[in-house]
Amino acid sequence: MSIDATSPERAYLDHAATTVLRPAARDAFLEASTAWGNPSSVHTAGRRARGVLDEALSRIAELLGVPRSWLIMTSGGTEADNLALRGVPLGMRAKDPARTAVAVAATDHPAVLATARALTAGTEPFELRELPVDPRGVLRPEGVEQALADSRVGVLSAALVNNETGAVQDIAALAEAARAHGTLLHTDAVQAAGHVAPWLRGPFALTRAVCAALLDPDGALESMRSGVDALSGANGGGDEAARLLERLADRWERGGRAEAAEEARVAREALRGW
Repeated sequence: MSIDATSPERAYLDHAATTVLRPAARDAFLEASTAWGNPSSVHTAGRRARGVLDEALSRIAELLGVPRSWLIMTSGGTEADNLALRGVPLGMRAKDPARTAVAVAATDHPAVLATARALTAGTEPFELRELPVDPRGVLRPEGVEQALADSRVGVLSAALVNNETGAVQDIAALAEAARAHGTLLHTDAVQAAGHVAPWLRGPFALTRAVCAALLDPDGALESMRSGVDALSGANGGGDEAARLLERLADRWERGGRAEAAEEARVAREALRGW
């Protein structure tokens, strides 16, 4: 006898990849869908939609502890990784022609590894340096230092939390090592929400990327990503972000102050720009 996918007797263990919307996030998503104007337009409907979008992104920025201008919505982690790993190395090489290499964790998600490997092709290829990990899945410091030593690496990339093993990288240490060699650090933090902070269950992956423009810009999303802004997704994600802050505050009030403070600190430091 087969069991229906929605049956309570069936265990679903892939929430890190895709999970159910929280009711509040779904309601916010549906409410925003009624503001159907193009947020980039100056007509009345567009300005109304822009107001909803800006409020949602401001709430997300507050959660992450970053300026609103740092947020770039994407369709998910794969697009965000491509935006960063294809754009940043080009920008770094344009600024310094010696920056002809990219370093990535050898165990990272295919969205990172496949993209980095694709950079080795073409008329002006990059050198790819895949970094080894220890038995726990954590990058070996000596391997990182060796890869960065000649100051040719423009971007170092390592997922904050590995999507298969759950290994957590020491992002602060990686940032320090990268900074010492003038290298920029990129991290795919999609899986981190389930490990370093309570679940963030909005309708789309809302991912920050800081890099040179990749797609042909038309002014949308700070000239970093072409197209019309995803209003409903931002509103649903913003509502979920606000609820995450409320839950941390509630835990604080109930006496779990050290736990809540540490949870908030780790989440913000992991997702903050360095």
